[in-house]
Amino acid sequence: MNKNNMIIGVIFGGRSAEHEISILSAKNVVKALESSGFLTALIGIDKDGKWYHILDRDFLENVNDVKSAKLPEKKEQILPLAFPDKTQFIEMSTGRPFDKLDVLFPILHGTFGEDGTVQGLFSLMDVPYVGSGVLGSSVGMDKDVMKRLLQQASIPIPQFLVFNFDEKEKIQYEAVKRYLGDTVFIKPANLGSSVGISRASNEDSFYRG
Repeated sequence: MNKNNMIIGVIFGGRSAEHEISILSAKNVVKALESSGFLTALIGIDKDGKWYHILDRDFLENVNDVKSAKLPEKKEQILPLAFPDKTQFIEMSTGRPFDKLDVLFPILHGTFGEDGTVQGLFSLMDVPYVGSGVLGSSVGMDKDVMKRLLQQASIPIPQFLVFNFDEKEKIQYEAVKRYLGDTVFIKPANLGSSVGISRASNEDSFYRG
């Protein structure tokens, strides 16, 4: 099979806080794939987790920023199926099988996108997909687990501290400062992109973070 008849399912949107960023990313990926001669099928996931075949193929042309990044009205709800070598998706309104895709290209950011969940679904569907596998995705998404594994492998990493959300009232800035230094970066352990990240160089900014 050559790239001129390979159909790539580009999957974007999703349930995470990075839904809009994912759509912006998909615009660039689809443009690059199609300019290289690949055929694409657009699959959008809304914020409730419903999957759609995007029928309005031109909608990405009008996506220029976060405010304009939303799924179009012209779409057909589909359902992914874990039937290896058989139907991958069906249309919810008709029950008809969706065109078989050769490769799935998830452009999903954050939770339910980069954390091994959809990768596990694709593996059950027995469809090739772009990106890390289930274990690599789930481990890589959790900064606490990843850093501990890197430490165990003797790979140098910056010093870090991990706190559970219910411990936040007990965290003392001075204790953190003594261990990590005057300036620290605060980030959720398992969100993607830069969601929730902040820089703190004094007590006020530390507790705001």
